[in-house]
Amino acid sequence: MIVGFALHNLFLVSKFMFWAYQNHLLHLLTVVAEDYPAGLHQIK
Repeated sequence: MIVGFALHNLFLVSKFMFWAYQNHLLHLLTVVAEDYPAGLHQIK
């Protein structure tokens, strides 16, 4: 019973971590995509 509960929690935590990691990557990509043209414009 306790082992099953621990495994279930571990699964939920890993799923949440994966989701948070994906969201973080997406956020970084959108920030870079928005800032990149502005950065190029400043260099010129």
